[in-house]
Amino acid sequence: GREKEEKKREGERERRVKERKRKKERGERKRGEREEKGREEKGERGEEKRKGERRERERGREKRRGERERERERREEKRREERGRQTDRQTLGRKSHSCWQTTAHLLHGADCSSPAVKEKILPELPALLIKEPLLQLQRVC
Repeated sequence: GREKEEKKREGERERRVKERKRKKERGERKRGEREEKGREEKGERGEEKRKGERRERERGREKRRGERERERERREEKRREERGRQTDRQTLGRKSHSCWQTTAHLLHGADCSSPAVKEKILPELPALLIKEPLLQLQRVC
């Protein structure tokens, strides 16, 4: 009885081995077919892909160039503003006998009743504020 069992097990083992082998071969064949198909498609698709990549790179370059331009513009604008502010500061410094005072101390406290203040500074204050909105004026007299 033992030999019979032994033979049975042997047969099962062989069957499993064959089955495994068959599956493996089928898998390899399928994979080969898939790879072949992939290679064929890649040939055509590869060119499109390369074209797309080139277009993508160029678009990126354009974008960066645009960003650099904008950055340069921003810097220029800042520089112009700063230059404008400096000239404003100089004129304000010259007209500093005012009864208005800025937090930047560009206009110094002075006698309100002085003719210089009445004639020169007070009429120009709105214009100064428009030119330089950052000036916060405080009345000191």
